[in-house]
Amino acid sequence: MKYLEKVRLAEEGAKYISDNISLSDYRDKLRNTGYYEYDIDNIISSIKIVLYEKYGKDFETLLLEGTLDENRGGYFELEDSVFEMIASRAKGNIIKNSKRKIKDLLYKSVRPEIIVKEVENRIFTENDIINFINEYVQENEIVSKKQEAEKIMLGFVLIVGGIILTLSMSRLFYGMIAVGIVKLRKGMSY
Repeated sequence: MKYLEKVRLAEEGAKYISDNISLSDYRDKLRNTGYYEYDIDNIISSIKIVLYEKYGKDFETLLLEGTLDENRGGYFELEDSVFEMIASRAKGNIIKNSKRKIKDLLYKSVRPEIIVKEVENRIFTENDIINFINEYVQENEIVSKKQEAEKIMLGFVLIVGGIILTLSMSRLFYGMIAVGIVKLRKGMSY
């Protein structure tokens, strides 16, 4: 199947599904038309992307307001499985954006209390924010300690290697020794 045909069928399918025709009915229609199951799966996947592009921002707004369930029947003419898929993806997008904002604020050395006030919403609560901050800080401490140990080891290896090469070749490998000293000092300065 060609890409343009897949896009056309995905857009057509999104229109059908927006009119409250189920994904399984559209899948059956494609199957009866003679498409392979692999192609049908790709088309359905593309339909989900098109539907999320169409409704995703509205779902995110309603999730943050806490009114998505109230608007389930009238505002969106979607079958339950499609509605749940878009709602789940919108919720995941809200969480992803919240985490990204927390990382940016932590990078700017903003205090956790202020981060909670700026990021907290109905989906990503205060407890979620605090847990994420703790995990993020702990993960970065582990990485920095690992980097510290790597620099110390690299510095030590370069110094010893430079000394051994100097003794064995009767030529001074001062560059290797100097880089080793710099790495050693950087590792110890963490």
